[in-house]
Amino acid sequence: MSETPDPASLPDFSHVSRQKVEGKLRWFSIPCVAPKARVQGRCAHQSSNLPLSAAQLRASATSYPKPDEKDWEAIARDRSRSFDLFAEHVLVGWEGVVDAKGEPVAFSTATAAGLLRALPEIVFQDLRVFFILPRNFEGEIDAAAVSGNSSAGSSGS
Repeated sequence: MSETPDPASLPDFSHVSRQKVEGKLRWFSIPCVAPKARVQGRCAHQSSNLPLSAAQLRASATSYPKPDEKDWEAIARDRSRSFDLFAEHVLVGWEGVVDAKGEPVAFSTATAAGLLRALPEIVFQDLRVFFILPRNFEGEIDAAAVSGNSSAGSSGS
């Protein structure tokens, strides 16, 4: 195994910019819910969303199957927890989301987790991957500038 070099002996790469995505928000369209439905969230990338990373780490400590639990039950429990964590630590609002009767639904962490559970698997995976990629957060609005149910600023997808 090679030794770690002394940082002082390495070339200076300070000219390489580090992309800052903390506090930036982005929209993701979910037309399977309603034609103009979309959710707004912050980056879910591990280094950009430390509260999410910490919650996932805590959850992983209990994700192993219990002695009397089948593997598929543990997987379902883990999956359900991932919806809750994503709703709590990534999503911040939405527009155009309606229930089965076509009535507008107010955003909350609980309703967001419910929506995530209801989405087709492929749509949830697209949404999850979209919010994980830091490059999707270049040039977006600052999270501190947005409050409430995401009525401020409507750029993005």
